[in-house]
Amino acid sequence: MHWLVRLSVRSGLEDELLALAERAGFGTGAGLREYPHGLLADEAEESLPETRVHLWVPSADLAALEGWLTELCSAWSVDATAIRILDQQPADLSVDPERLWQSQWRPFRCAGFTVRANFHDATLLPAKAGDLPLILVPGSAFGTGGHPTTRMALRAVRRIHSEAVPGPWLDVGTGSGILAVAAALLGETSVFGMDPDPHSAEQALAMAALNGVGSRVSAWRGRLDSTRGRFAAVVANLFADLLQDVAADLAERLEPGGLLYAGGIVDRKWEATQARFTAAGLQFVDLASRGRWRGALWQRPVAARIGNRS
Repeated sequence: MHWLVRLSVRSGLEDELLALAERAGFGTGAGLREYPHGLLADEAEESLPETRVHLWVPSADLAALEGWLTELCSAWSVDATAIRILDQQPADLSVDPERLWQSQWRPFRCAGFTVRANFHDATLLPAKAGDLPLILVPGSAFGTGGHPTTRMALRAVRRIHSEAVPGPWLDVGTGSGILAVAAALLGETSVFGMDPDPHSAEQALAMAALNGVGSRVSAWRGRLDSTRGRFAAVVANLFADLLQDVAADLAERLEPGGLLYAGGIVDRKWEATQARFTAAGLQFVDLASRGRWRGALWQRPVAARIGNRS
């Protein structure tokens, strides 16, 4: 038997909490985000102090959960109120998982995009004048917009679009295609996405077609070495260890003056990641933070030696 435990979690902690809970044997879970009326790109950063998290906990582990959460808060150096159990009840695991997921997935606004799945009724969603609708095709590839790193990357895409020189874009590890499609919706006419995930390219191309930008987006299965040429903008929302490994290769993909966004960096790995990109010859521009996540904007100087792997 399982129990459904509802938690209130300080925003920015929910993703790592879910991963650690599953690893510790407390079952699977999901973060539930209500539709924030949100902000446009030129407005202040949205502030959502808490996120609702559901855990499906085996009965045998229920008694140990509260103590584990207290230990977790201590390890993170946050107040014990950062994670609060709201209630718990026997879980009905006979519910269709797909329907349950759809009922929990909430549309949201970010950086002037109204993001929804293709099963949502667009007429029921609040939006602001000037919003660009961004429709997702749910699938197994990463990038539904629920993860804070994806939202940070969406903001970076809009900023790069306003600041980068004209030219092709590259989305490294494109996943669902959300960032590539966002760039195309903003007006970029030549956006390329690649990912080693066997499901990614098909999902990204379907998403581009659904959003009416199929002619602007190309996607294929492959790693970074499958790309050719240089790009005015590169977006790499990956994770710290991989970013450190490919920092020099990413720098080599940039045109002089080109902009690179590197995201998915957990706070304790930021300094090491920053050092790799600096060693690769890139100039640091700006740092974004949300919870424990970091994302950085870099630029290739117009005249600089790129590809220093020392």
